[in-house]
Amino acid sequence: MKVSVKWLKDYVAVPPLAELSERLTMAGFEVEGVENPGDLLRGIVVAQIKSSIPHPQAEKLSVTHISVGEGDLIQVVCGAKNFKVGDKVPFAQIGAQIPGGPLIEKALLRGIESFGMLCSAKELGIPEGQDGLLILDAGAPLGQPIAEVLELDDQVLQLNVTPNRPDALCHVGIAREISVFTGAELKQPTFCYSSAPTSDSGELAIEVSVESPERCPRYSGRIVRGVKVGPSPQWMVNRLKASGMRSINNVVDITNYVLLELGQPLHAFDFACLAGSQIVVRQARQGEKLTTLDRKERLLDVDDLIICDLNGPQVLAGVMGGSNSEVSASTRDVFLESASFEPTTVRRSSKRHGLRTESSHRFERGTDIRGVAYALDRAADLIAGLAGGRVQTSKIDIFREPQPRQIVLRYRQLNAVLGSEISSGRILSLLSRLGFACLVERPEGAEFEVPSFRIDVEREEDLIEEVARTFGYNALPSRLPSTCLPPPSFSDRQKLETRIHPLLQGLGLSEVVN
Repeated sequence: MKVSVKWLKDYVAVPPLAELSERLTMAGFEVEGVENPGDLLRGIVVAQIKSSIPHPQAEKLSVTHISVGEGDLIQVVCGAKNFKVGDKVPFAQIGAQIPGGPLIEKALLRGIESFGMLCSAKELGIPEGQDGLLILDAGAPLGQPIAEVLELDDQVLQLNVTPNRPDALCHVGIAREISVFTGAELKQPTFCYSSAPTSDSGELAIEVSVESPERCPRYSGRIVRGVKVGPSPQWMVNRLKASGMRSINNVVDITNYVLLELGQPLHAFDFACLAGSQIVVRQARQGEKLTTLDRKERLLDVDDLIICDLNGPQVLAGVMGGSNSEVSASTRDVFLESASFEPTTVRRSSKRHGLRTESSHRFERGTDIRGVAYALDRAADLIAGLAGGRVQTSKIDIFREPQPRQIVLRYRQLNAVLGSEISSGRILSLLSRLGFACLVERPEGAEFEVPSFRIDVEREEDLIEEVARTFGYNALPSRLPSTCLPPPSFSDRQKLETRIHPLLQGLGLSEVVN
């Protein structure tokens, strides 16, 4: 999973990269690599066009003089026509490397010297950009690195999240882990769509029924009216791209954004395309077909769970939506769905149809049933703010409340298993930061309620493991077992190796155990 460090900072104070990588790895989330998107744009800065005249030898070219804030004006030959004098544009200086393109050098173009290159969006690796030069905001400081202007000065961690930790398949989940080992406060995303003028108190004009509650224990939905479908803001495009997703439109992007933020998949329907204003959650019937968003018609199996309207299947539940009700430029009203699906049902459908999606990846491992409505409200708030929608205050929430899991943890047992002397106060602090609520505390131990997002914690040993990994395996004492044998003697070679080992570490070398 790709995690943006810049995005993480919305929720928690992040330590330096080297410390962050080490602490996450020791907590069970191996950092397999680090990407720096801004490195691809080194040497490209903000410039302002001060003058422009036609090239005397080539009618399709212009000879411009630009300023980067310091020094003399720089002469650059340019082939674009979409700029005017005074515009601020990206300028690749001599020595810069265009992403996937040439090294910028001094050039002679039809007899006129050019000392750099003015860049388009595509030349900067932004495929969604306009044709011609990328025109920057008028307030962009001259000479500022373009990576900072476009908010690409980020570090992206490639994390290996084990299958038993679906709660960590999102930025808030990783931020929660960081808050535990740094002691920093965790800030959850908030929303306030109920305040005017974004609210709409009208009747909810849709009926929902769940015919397979054992496969869909929770289904929530909201209607957002009057949306304006269009491009997403650049900051959201950047965050999706950093996480390996491409931008589609503001409404669809918001559902993907919340998935990456909170770990809860969502789906947005064009409300006008839902026949009969009905939603039915049921198993597929023999012979039913669905054309999914990848434009492929799929013959459904009776074991598939589907979301239907009056005319038939609209979504392969937990895997992929259908093309008949997708959000498009003509969409005005959106029905927003957030649900919890039984993992094995989604896993079988995903495998049967050869569809591996970000949604199925999470549903197969298990999602937080109590986080369904929270993610729905978060997405509705973003749609109201970024797509101009009015959120209806009434919503659908069909929910079978699960029994909370409660586990007794004995302090003496914990320290006996770990060979440690961790205080009860430290144990309570670590577990509470992880979301485990202390119900009853006694001198010998405490009873904890397991948060709904931790589907992997079932017994006392699981709590002991949580304390061990967050306390730090390296911080646990190491003792040789007691014995009646005489103490071991070391050879001269072993004594030499014992001395050399810390010296090499101190010189900055890394040890590899093959």
